[in-house]
Amino acid sequence: MNLSALYHDLGLPLPTPGEMASWDAASIGEFALPEILLMENAGREAFHVLTPMLEARRRILVIMGAGNNGGDGAALARHLLDAGHQVLVCHVKPLDTLSETSRAHAAMAAKAGVPFINLDLADNRLITPPEYRAIAHTPHCLVDALLGTGFHGALRDKELAIIRYINRMRAVATVFSLDIPSGLDGLTGLPRPEAVRADHTVTFEAAKTGLAFPHAAACTGTLHVRRIGIPAAVQTLHPPSFRLLAPQACVWPALAPDMHKGDAGRVLIFGGSQGLTGAPALSALGALRAGAGLVTVACPGALEGQIRPAFPEIMTLPLGAGTAWSNALAPACAQSVRELPQGAAIVLGPGMGRFPEARDIVETIIREKKRPPLVLDADGLSALAPAHDPNRAASLLASLREDDCITPHPGEAARILKSTTEDVQAARVESLRILTAVTRAVVVLKGAGTLIARDKSPIFVAPFAAPSLAVGGSGDILAGIIAAHLAQLRSKHPATAADAFRAVCLGVFLHGRAGKLLDEKYPHRGALAREIADAVPRVER
Repeated sequence: MNLSALYHDLGLPLPTPGEMASWDAASIGEFALPEILLMENAGREAFHVLTPMLEARRRILVIMGAGNNGGDGAALARHLLDAGHQVLVCHVKPLDTLSETSRAHAAMAAKAGVPFINLDLADNRLITPPEYRAIAHTPHCLVDALLGTGFHGALRDKELAIIRYINRMRAVATVFSLDIPSGLDGLTGLPRPEAVRADHTVTFEAAKTGLAFPHAAACTGTLHVRRIGIPAAVQTLHPPSFRLLAPQACVWPALAPDMHKGDAGRVLIFGGSQGLTGAPALSALGALRAGAGLVTVACPGALEGQIRPAFPEIMTLPLGAGTAWSNALAPACAQSVRELPQGAAIVLGPGMGRFPEARDIVETIIREKKRPPLVLDADGLSALAPAHDPNRAASLLASLREDDCITPHPGEAARILKSTTEDVQAARVESLRILTAVTRAVVVLKGAGTLIARDKSPIFVAPFAAPSLAVGGSGDILAGIIAAHLAQLRSKHPATAADAFRAVCLGVFLHGRAGKLLDEKYPHRGALAREIADAVPRVER
């Protein structure tokens, strides 16, 4: 399978606002779909989403902006009126100043009997003629059609006042946003500086990038995605920069009833140091729970007695007689790597410590030519930090292969990028792209809404924000899960770049879903890292 087909299979499109505008333009210009039809489709899809939430003859207030989002609101208002509801549209700009398409839909709605009035706020209330005060002051539903995905920058004073008014109305009305809650940045999912806090958002054709980030949920409420007729060919011709990691990432070869443990993949984990022996044990448990047939922890010899009792299913490979990694262990490490069968993968780093000798071992294994793919995690990532030796770190990043994976959390990414954790969190997408530009490996930037990409690939957003995953050892479990699937793919044939990317996406998806299962079991947290691994086999595929 080529990479483009793989990316399509693993996730749903998440166009940026600019890409969505290009889809609209291509549909209208290249495929001759009238803009008025696309707006009508948006209005009807919004109607179909909203109608099941409404009882008969509800009072519905529509706040209509000046852009196409307002036109969608006008189309929706007409359908709601035809369904027997009492509807009032308050528009922020004179109707004759709207775009041609929005003006046409406003005219159709007005001709059908929908009342339109200028939006006028005073003392936090709408100023309306007496006959509309019940709808304006005590609506059952308020439709937010003020600002669409084209909004960027900062809100103007009038827009901010309207958004605050809408949010106050949540006390009496269900708030229903069209395409995106007004004031929310469609690229980042962040309020600018405030945004409508909707109960429901219906977004058209595809969720926009910002809507997929977990922090946007506080504004979107329940998110509904509805197609409006943009041809699939348009998306193929103009592929999005982001994709939403979806359940199809769990599609995996069927299990053979007569399978042998040797067919299930072998994982070798290099890790552990004094006081940090739990990390490689948890990584091993993650690999076992993800289905690996054989899992071994390679560690300084004197630590074997601390790791072996953790789980009897784990095998150990004691190296030397001490408690710390040393350069004297490098030949044995390289030899153990060379002896691995084809269906194998390596986890490199959990609990190794950040000592120079540990970094030397990491470099030895990375540069070993006859090695299987590896997951570089935790302390192993310290070798990539330029603070120790910039040239060496850059060379190691460049030496990683396309079937390898690095899994930094924001603090580890900050050390690699010579930045701060706060800066990485404030610019997660940009940080990820910098990392993918300097290595061929798949990069997993962990955190709520984990990001996955390789150089020139779309960025995959994992739609998980699970408090149960915020616990020490969670990342070690993830590394083991990913390695197990890398090994399983190699058990039948040499892994390709597509195989490696699929294995990483599957690992992240299973880890996230396991966290959600634990959130249900422990709604106030308290799950152990080992329970994340234990939940993995229960994730539906």
